[in-house]
Order: sequence, then C-alpha cells, then structure tokens
Amino acid sequence: MTFITLGIGYEVVVYFVGMIPSRFYSILTSRDIVGFSKYILPCLLLVFSAAACKSFLNFMGGLFALKARKLLTIHFQDRYIKPKAMYTLIMNHEGVDNPDQRITQDIDKFSETLRQIVTNLIIAPVMVVYYTYKCWIVTGFAGPLLIYAYFMLGSLVSRKFIQPIVNAVFFKELQEGNFRYLHVRLRQYAESIAFCDGEKEENSRAQHSLDTLLTYQRTIVNKELPLKMANESFSYLGSILSYLIIAIPIFAGAFEGKDASELSAIISANSFVAMYLIYLFSTIIEQSSKLSDLAGFTARIGELLEALDKVAVEVESLGTDHSRRKEEQSNDLIEFENVSLFSPRSKLIIHDLNLKVCQGDNVAFVGPNGSGKTSILRSLAGLWPCSEGRVFVPRVTFGRDIIFLPQLPYLIDGSLRDQILYPNTTPAATITDKEIVHLLQKVRLSHLSGLVRSYDTVYSQEWSKMLSPGEQQRLVFARVFYWKPSFAVLDEATSAMDKDTEDYLYQAVINMGTTVISVSHHPNVIDYHNTIVRLDGQGGYTIENKEASTSFFAA
Repeated sequence: MTFITLGIGYEVVVYFVGMIPSRFYSILTSRDIVGFSKYILPCLLLVFSAAACKSFLNFMGGLFALKARKLLTIHFQDRYIKPKAMYTLIMNHEGVDNPDQRITQDIDKFSETLRQIVTNLIIAPVMVVYYTYKCWIVTGFAGPLLIYAYFMLGSLVSRKFIQPIVNAVFFKELQEGNFRYLHVRLRQYAESIAFCDGEKEENSRAQHSLDTLLTYQRTIVNKELPLKMANESFSYLGSILSYLIIAIPIFAGAFEGKDASELSAIISANSFVAMYLIYLFSTIIEQSSKLSDLAGFTARIGELLEALDKVAVEVESLGTDHSRRKEEQSNDLIEFENVSLFSPRSKLIIHDLNLKVCQGDNVAFVGPNGSGKTSILRSLAGLWPCSEGRVFVPRVTFGRDIIFLPQLPYLIDGSLRDQILYPNTTPAATITDKEIVHLLQKVRLSHLSGLVRSYDTVYSQEWSKMLSPGEQQRLVFARVFYWKPSFAVLDEATSAMDKDTEDYLYQAVINMGTTVISVSHHPNVIDYHNTIVRLDGQGGYTIENKEASTSFFAA
C-alpha cells in the first residue's frame, strides 16, 4: 500500500513539475519579474519533492526485491533441503542443472528484475487513463488514437523480438552455472590437480567453458540489438509525435484569438500531457527487454519447482519401501526382507536379499568395485527405493539410533563443537569442553585443541586445510562416540587412516556396544565382523557367518 501511495504521490508531483515550463513561458513573455521571483521557490520545492518521491519509490522497490527474494528463497530451501529431497533431485533429475545457482542467483535476479518492472509500472495503467482523458480534452479522439496506435505498433514489434531472447537467457544462465561449478571444482581439487601437473589441461577446459558462456552472452547481445533499436526509436519518435498531436487543435483553429504568450503556454502545457502519455507507453514498451530476462529466470525457477514437486512424490514413495519398526516390535534389529534393488540406470544391484542384523551382529559388505555395496547402504538409509521387498530399521528415540559415516567425511561450516554434535536433531543436545577434550583423545586428535581458537570458533574451508583426509575421518568418528548409536553404518569410513588407527577405532566402537555395518576392502577391518555379505556384481550374493562357518548362495 505504501508502494502505491508513493507512486501516486510521485505522479502528482511530476504533473505539476511538467506544468512549470508553461507557467515560465507566460511569465517570461510578459516580462513579469515579480511573478518570476515568486514562482522560483515553488518550482524548487516541486523539483526536490519529485526527487524525494522518486528516491523513496526506488527505496521501497529495493525493500520489495528483498522481501520477494526472502520469501522465494525460504520456500525453495524448505522444499530442497529436506530429508531425501536434495539427494533425490541431484541424483535422479540431471535435467535440472545447478539447483544451487537457481536458488542463490536466479531468484535474486528474478526479484531484482521484478522490482525494476514494478517500480516503473506500479500505477502506469491509472496514469495512462488520466493522461488519455487530459489529451482527449485538448485534441479530441485523434490525439489518443494516434498514441494508442503508436503503442500497439511498438508492442507488436517488441513482442516479435522478445521470445528469442527468453530462450537465450535460459541457456546463458545454464552455462553460467556450469562455469561457476567448474571453478568450484578447481578450488576443491587444487591439490590433486597440482600433484598431477594438470593445470594446463584444466586451464584449457576453463577456457572452453568460458568461450561457450560468452557465445551465449553474445547471442543475447545480438538479439537485444533490434529490440533496443525499436525501443529507442519509439522513445525518440514520441517527442515528435507529441507536437504532431498538439498541432491538430492549433491548425484546426481551436486557439484562435490567443496571443503568442498565451499560445506558448498552451502549447507547453498540452505538449507535456501528450508527451507524458507517450512516455508512459514508451516506458511500458521499454520493459520488454526486462520482461524477456524475467521470463528466462521464471522458466528456470519454474523448472526447479516442477522438479521439486516430482521429488516430493518420489520421496513419499521411498517411505513405503523403507519402514520403521513399530513401538511393540524390537528396536535392536535391522532387516532386509526379500529386497531387490536396481540402480537409477536400471542395473541390477541385488536380487531377493534376506538379512537380519541384530545387536552385536557386525556385518561387512564386500565385493568388487561397482558391485553395489554402497547402493545397499543407500537403500538402508532410504535414499534408493527397493524394486521389491522392504527394509526395516529401528524406530528413532532420543539421539540417533543409526549413524552413517561415508567415505568422504562431511565437515560443516561451524565450530568444533558443531562438528561433533552434527547433525544436531535434538535441540537439547549439548557437549561440554571437558567432553570435547575426552572425545578428541578418543579419536586421537588431541592436538586439534591447539589448532582452534576456541571450541566455538566457526571455521569453513579452513577445516580441509587444518586436517588431513585421515584426520577428517577421525573427527567425524567423534560423532559416533558422542551419540553412542545402536548401529553405525561405515562406508569405507576409515579408508584414509593407517592400519593401527583403523583397528583402534573399530575396536573402540564395538566395545562401546554399537553394532557396525561396514563396506571395506581392508582385510583387517573385515576381521571385526562376524557376518560377511559377498556381492558378485550380478545381483547374486553369499552370506558367511564366521562363528557358524556356514555360507549359502542366493541369486
């Protein structure tokens, strides 16, 4: 409402400012020095009022853009960063490129472009009606008719040039995301690239990506040229058209008997009315280039929204395959019941898996690379749906009954205290400095206390510089010792550690009473498990029970 009020106030002030020249013509032609002196101050007040109204209108537009970005970003983040949704979108919807860019950049550009359009057009329709009426009074139907014909022609021409720009903006933003992602990867793998002496090749790849981006950007520049030429032509033509319109009543004799002074004032006042009506239409036409950008951003944001709707359905279907134990059932059991699993590319991972994992029954999945070991853990986590069968997991009570540690440790942007508590799903969960010291000793990272300013100092990329890959894996193991889960699912979670530390941590976790379900290629790790599930990569598997020394085959 404030936005509209400011817009109306600005247009009222602009009208009186537009009448200033006609009054000056009258004063100056009559050589009225007293009237001139008295009129200067009101003119200055009007001009400064117009400037103030325009500034506040832009200010309110900025607040509008901030509010729009906040609401849209929160909505998309709530849809995107939620259990299973983010993973499902990234893994199963490759057609939706760079969702991070769409949320962080495209929504921002959408909001800013919308602000520019709204600021210029907030009350334009009302002002078009008003100035049409004022123009009609002076020129009759001919003046507004010429202006409306001018507007319709300009709209048709602009529309012809807009659609190609919309498509170009869409693909340009796609390549913007790819180019940004390439540089993110360069930063992430800088050490690996340096070891391989791969800078020259990476530079070539970056240059190729930049060339592709600039090609799309040049396409937009090329396609905007005729649109800009049309808009600018219509803008300049408007100034001539206003005098053609005011000439109609003058040559028709409507102002016969007026002296030169009065006629100058009439021409100035009425040419302003016609010119401002043309300006309003020109402003509307000029928004066409912004509308083309807005349409491109809308298409990318809308595509992401459609994908999130599909993901929500997929995640809901995952829940039917991944059931949690009911209250009256055992809470110390994980069970795969007649599970058949396919990858998203329709490769058979495993057929008819039946496996019960009870407390104390440590299970290791082994097999060649690509045989589907991690895929089975994804089904256990509810990330992949089962083609057949069900996976049962314990119901969640206080804390975390199951903790997953992947091969690539995830260190958050946060403090050392945050790293240990992550993911802190229980707001009441806390950890004292003394407990942190004890846990660091537990995972053989006591020296980390001396590397951080305090346990509450927030670090971001510094973690990867502060800790080696093996130390990062040890730090996330501290989460297991803090939460003391019933089950710890370890997907090559010790692959970067030395054998001694690896043996120490496995023994410590098992001694704590946590049952481990592991994927590993290390014989010393496999020795800590009494049940071995061997995958053949063709959907078949064998289960070996060390204590019973028996095995069977299923396919």
